[in-house]
Amino acid sequence: MAHEALDPAFRKLIDEHAPVRQAGSGFTFTEGPIWHPVEHYLLFSDMPGDVRRRLDRAGVREVMSPSHKGNGMTYDADLNLLVCEHATSSVTRFSPDGRREALASHFEGRELNSP
Repeated sequence: MAHEALDPAFRKLIDEHAPVRQAGSGFTFTEGPIWHPVEHYLLFSDMPGDVRRRLDRAGVREVMSPSHKGNGMTYDADLNLLVCEHATSSVTRFSPDGRREALASHFEGRELNSP
């Protein structure tokens, strides 16, 4: 068995007998994975490396460098990518066409320390 299902709901998502394969290597410390629900790819951060990468059927490729040490990521209802950036102490929004907009960098007059 390649996976161990501790909850029966897992079997609805993953074939527990499917083989596990390594998708990539050479990363420093990966975080913030987010699955694109329409285009079916995974974005993730290599925060110390200051790089955002994409994993799809073609493999892993760099999509943003520097990435402002982006970490936690999610999508809003319009599929804009929301990112917590350590280097800018900001929460930013990336539209599907790539435009970047800072949503928050301060709270009550003080800079965010590490969103």
